[in-house]
Amino acid sequence: MKNESNSLRAVLFALGANLSIAVIKYIVSVISGSSAMLAESIHSLADTTNQVFLLIGRKRSARGADEMHSLGYGKEEYFWG
Repeated sequence: MKNESNSLRAVLFALGANLSIAVIKYIVSVISGSSAMLAESIHSLADTTNQVFLLIGRKRSARGADEMHSLGYGKEEYFWG
């Protein structure tokens, strides 16, 4: 249980950090007019989106077994990752 809590904490921390970095890079790109910094802000936003996909995967993989998936949904976390 503690390991799952630590991994969730890591994903949430990375989400917040990537979002903060994306916003800062975007502000700098507007101030400086740098297209390279704008590209970097978009890249950081893509990293943020990846963290959201990881959260979706964690949530969906926690579902229990059912008629169609007799072994559960655990592997779905890898798909979203």
